[in-house]
Amino acid sequence: MMHNRDCEGGGSGAGSSRRWLLGAGGIVLAGLVAGRATAAIPGATPEASPAGSPGAEIPDAPAFMLLRNTGFAPDRLVGASTEAAGSVVLRTFEDSAGGRREVRRPVDLDTPPGETIGFAPGETQLLLVDVRRVLPPNTWYPLTLAFAEAGTIVVPVNVRWGGAPIIQNVNRANRYTSGDMTAIEPWAFPAGQAGIVTPVPAATPGASPAG
Repeated sequence: MMHNRDCEGGGSGAGSSRRWLLGAGGIVLAGLVAGRATAAIPGATPEASPAGSPGAEIPDAPAFMLLRNTGFAPDRLVGASTEAAGSVVLRTFEDSAGGRREVRRPVDLDTPPGETIGFAPGETQLLLVDVRRVLPPNTWYPLTLAFAEAGTIVVPVNVRWGGAPIIQNVNRANRYTSGDMTAIEPWAFPAGQAGIVTPVPAATPGASPAG
């Protein structure tokens, strides 16, 4: 998980393929291949998903985005849900002598005032468990984020393949706001389609409409 107090900061930096890159040019959620974000259309209905292989199990699917607390008081992400899955959990990774291991726990995360938290491939993620339908590229699904103070935000998570969204200016990015909390550029990999394998940690990221 990445914390940054100024996502529009002017310093330069570089990270691995699974980290947010911060620099004068903006923010890049680094991935395997660069690509353009596809915005969800306001007022549109999520597209119907084609059926996968008969009897095939759809893998758990991570969702990525930035969360920014623009206020002067702390808040807390206390839950997440979507009609596309049975549940949503917080997924993190820990390095140990035996290698890197996955840790899953209920969604419960501090959002300090003035800070931005990044959900990114290979880092902290919101993970859809018991996915109910195929998530093909160029579609989206609604994800509800629940905060202790700011209430709920429903964001369209754009399902995309081929790279991370590039955020040149956070104030012009696809954003969804409630109270002091803002979700920026929600996106996800495709899941469940025949011939598509959802990348494992250290892979890639998508977007939404301007607030």
